[in-house]
Amino acid sequence: MKKAILTMGLPASGKSTVLNNLGFLNGDYTNIDPDLIKAEKLDYDPKQPQVYHSWSQVETKKRIAMAIIEEKNIIIDGTGTNTEKMAKYIRDLQVEGYEVTLLYVKVSLKTSLERNSKRERNVPEEIIREKFETMAISFEILSSMGDIIKVVDNN
Repeated sequence: MKKAILTMGLPASGKSTVLNNLGFLNGDYTNIDPDLIKAEKLDYDPKQPQVYHSWSQVETKKRIAMAIIEEKNIIIDGTGTNTEKMAKYIRDLQVEGYEVTLLYVKVSLKTSLERNSKRERNVPEEIIREKFETMAISFEILSSMGDIIKVVDNN
């Protein structure tokens, strides 16, 4: 069966690290990460990711569609706070015969803010706080939709 992993978690929660530690970045999955897609642009500035935000969202959708056509296992990396978009991904993938795992990398607001402050590509604090406010509700809704739910405490 084809497999898809959708990540959710605050910025700097360690989603990529957890995916790597669980062995999902070993080549068996096509990793679709809007942040990595932005970095493909030669003039990308990690301090101004918003410049390529719209482009990376469109490119993400294209790459997901291509991976589905090619029947590849997929990782869709994101915060998961856009519940409507995530729900659509889950439904669409299930219709295409994917077993969908929702991987929630959970950290406290304090941990996210501390780690974020040490990154080159940091997210504005107010955005992290907004995402924190919606995370629990998003997880509650999305966890009822996924086939497999994994929660990793990464504080």
